[in-house]
Amino acid sequence: MHRLHCGILTLCIVAATVACAQGSSTVPLEMSLAQAVEHALAHNLDLRLAALALDQAQANLRRAEIVGEMERLEDARRQFDAAAEAYNDLEQELVTKVQNAYQEILYNTLALERQAAAMARAADQLRIDDSKFAAGLLSSLDIMRAELSLANAENNYASSQEALVTVKMRFNELLGLPLGTDVVLTDSPFLAFVPFEYSLEECYACALEVDQSVRSARKSLQEAEDEVLTAQNSFVPLVQREHAAAALQRAEIELEKAEIELYFRVRTEYLNLRQAAENVNLKAREVELEQRILEAEQIRYAAGVVSNAQIVAQQERLAVVEQEYSKALLDYSLGRSKLLRLMGMVPNIEE
Repeated sequence: MHRLHCGILTLCIVAATVACAQGSSTVPLEMSLAQAVEHALAHNLDLRLAALALDQAQANLRRAEIVGEMERLEDARRQFDAAAEAYNDLEQELVTKVQNAYQEILYNTLALERQAAAMARAADQLRIDDSKFAAGLLSSLDIMRAELSLANAENNYASSQEALVTVKMRFNELLGLPLGTDVVLTDSPFLAFVPFEYSLEECYACALEVDQSVRSARKSLQEAEDEVLTAQNSFVPLVQREHAAAALQRAEIELEKAEIELYFRVRTEYLNLRQAAENVNLKAREVELEQRILEAEQIRYAAGVVSNAQIVAQQERLAVVEQEYSKALLDYSLGRSKLLRLMGMVPNIEE
């Protein structure tokens, strides 16, 4: 009876959490990753605020152009450029956040499924132990151990359910949807391990072509070179020629610094991704090992060689390792997407 009450309480907590999160939403909204990004770009609250600021800056610029006052015009242009840059940066950041949140929902869904499987294993074990206890083959201590294992599994399942609801609400916030909207994801590419085929040198070469800091430094260098060419004139004062030469040297140094900083960013992300890939491989092997150990313990338990203590402990160990594998898969997927974006590539949702 105590076990029944615990199970009912857990289900009530989960049901209440889901009901509060969903609110009045009843019809699920199916959405691919591409659709989620598109919806966020149109309805995200922060981006809408940035768009309003950009529109205001543009209106101010138009008025300054009509007035024609040079100082006011330059100030309006600076404000417009700053607003445009802020909008573009926020737009790129939003795309990244939506992609990451999409993957996190998939991860939390998988984690919930694994917790459900762990809870089912614990419930099955308790039924077996109850039968043996009725036959006088187990003690009340063995039953208490099995009951505690099931209670822990139920609690972990409830926690995973709540985590999934929270992640979905955060996702809805990014998309500008009511928090209780029931969104059903139609893409599930990130649940599988997708190898990364590029070398470090290829990653760096791609990143060099799209990195904003490097592109800005290259633009400054080109302007400095043009200024030097312009200053190579006998009618240009010596001071101006010296300033142009010094500006060229600074631009060359700034470009070199930007390229070096980018290299270390790419290298760090590349090595982190390689480590994450190895971690996925190790965790997958660990899951397989723990599953085989559990099967062996179950055979020994059926033969009466071991008590249920080994079974319960191994079931809980397997549940932990399965969660670690899911987390390793998420970390790898997020790292892979991050490095691809650093290279100027959009992660392929069809993979």
